[in-house]
Amino acid sequence: MLWKTIILLIVIFIAYLLIGAAIFEALEKPLEDEDCQYVQERVLNISEQIADASLSSDVLPEFKDVIEFAAERGIFIDDNLNVTCSTNWDLEGSFFFCGTVLTTIGYGHIAPSTNTARVICIFYAIIGIPLFAVMFTGIGAKFAARVERLESRIRGRTKRGWLRKTILVLLVLTTFTVLFLLIPAVIFVQVEQWDYHISFYYAFITLTTVGFGDYVAGVNPEIDYVPVYRVMVYFWILFGLASAATVISLLSDLWMKAGPESKSRKKKNKVEPNQSARSDVVLENRDTMNDYEF
Repeated sequence: MLWKTIILLIVIFIAYLLIGAAIFEALEKPLEDEDCQYVQERVLNISEQIADASLSSDVLPEFKDVIEFAAERGIFIDDNLNVTCSTNWDLEGSFFFCGTVLTTIGYGHIAPSTNTARVICIFYAIIGIPLFAVMFTGIGAKFAARVERLESRIRGRTKRGWLRKTILVLLVLTTFTVLFLLIPAVIFVQVEQWDYHISFYYAFITLTTVGFGDYVAGVNPEIDYVPVYRVMVYFWILFGLASAATVISLLSDLWMKAGPESKSRKKKNKVEPNQSARSDVVLENRDTMNDYEF
């Protein structure tokens, strides 16, 4: 696939993400604002009762319900009963949501809450996932072409296939680890204020498309993120997935060549020529015996 075609697919894919982001923002943002106002009013009511020392027996169950509702909606309530509402369904957050849907990572940190948005999400994914697959295949092919060039250079230095493949895997794996895991983890430590091992864990879980959702970049309501931060994170995901796919493909290929089935094939290939040579000798001896028959 030509670079022009890949760039065109990327542009179409980004446009599709923006269209989806605008749709989900229009459907989900008003409800998100209503939930925020609802939690603020109920927490304010509880805090007033605490200040007036007029607590009723229903306050604790009510407070428990509010906390659970807020946790489900991504709304943070601190120890002083200050409410901080998240902005998951603004344009940037909706863009990030659409991206995680089409890459099938699916963190699960936010999800459509209206039936209309859920139906649209289904059709949006049906069209968008194949579009992503085509674009992803093109990007992956370019990564594979780079790997083939690297392998051709290694081939000139060693003729042993297993050694050449091992060196290739180590080089590609090291490059992937440094560029898409170690360095991004440092950035996540600074921006998300996570420990380094958590940042590395998040990067790995994301790029392997496991996507547990226990840690998600750009969703902490207490952090004032740089504009388009989640968009930048998504492009890291996009190219990181292509690189991770290349690494997994190389590791799988190395495992197949080093596995027991590969060894049995090599033994079989060694045995078959010997058997063929013996059969040729037997046929030749038979012809010789026929020449001496009376």
